[in-house]
Formats: sequence, structure tokens, C-alpha cells
Amino acid sequence: VQDHLTMVAETVAQTPDEQLLQTIATSWNDHQLTMMMVRDILMYMDRTYVAQNKKTPVYDLGLIIFRDTVARHEQVKDRLRHILLENIANERSGQLIERMLMRNTLSMLAELGVDGPSVYEEDFEQYFLETTRDFYR
Repeated sequence: VQDHLTMVAETVAQTPDEQLLQTIATSWNDHQLTMMMVRDILMYMDRTYVAQNKKTPVYDLGLIIFRDTVARHEQVKDRLRHILLENIANERSGQLIERMLMRNTLSMLAELGVDGPSVYEEDFEQYFLETTRDFYR
């Protein structure tokens, strides 16, 4: 999983800004589907070994790896935040944006906080609140 996500992270990092949201959303959907299949295959292990030894469940581990490898990649994290904030500013100025893509991306950031505060809270929320405060002044 780690090796695959390292390749995914490089692909996402090389994606132009105009396509970043779509690329990361597609990567996220593919990863979720893959991790659900892996979780289903390893369900017995999750119920017995993981629970008895207080280990991280397989699906959650997949989310943590995606967060650390893709969402917080040094060439993705800041660009993603900038694009999200730019889309919000564009909508506030009356332009049309892809709301479903925004919703999916923001949901991804919230879901990636499986073992603590969400990526949404740590990497996006403060900047969003600052720009919102400035907008309404």
C-alpha cells in the first residue's frame, strides 16, 4: 500500500493546479475502494489479532498512509489548500465552481483524521476562517 501510494503521491504532485482537485478526488475514491476490499479480505484478522493486540485496523491504517503520503505531500498540501480557498473566493464573487468536487475533497480532509484531529482542522480550517473573517469585514 505504501509503495503504491508513493507513486500516487508523485502523480498528484505533478498534476497542474487546474486538475489537482479532480486528480486527488479520483485517487481518494480509488484508495477507499481498495482499502474496503482489503479490509473485507482481512476481516478475521481485524476482529481477532488487531483487537486483541490493540493494533490499528487495516482500513484506518490505509487512511493514515494516504494522509501522510498523499494529502500531506510537500508538493500537494499547500497547493490543495490554496485551490480550495481560491474556489471558495470565486464562489463568493459569483463564479460557478464544481461544488461536488469541493464537497468530496473537504470530506476527504475530514475523514483523514482517523487517529486524531482531522486534516481539515489542522491544515485547512484556520486558513478558511481567516479568509472568511476578511471577506465579511
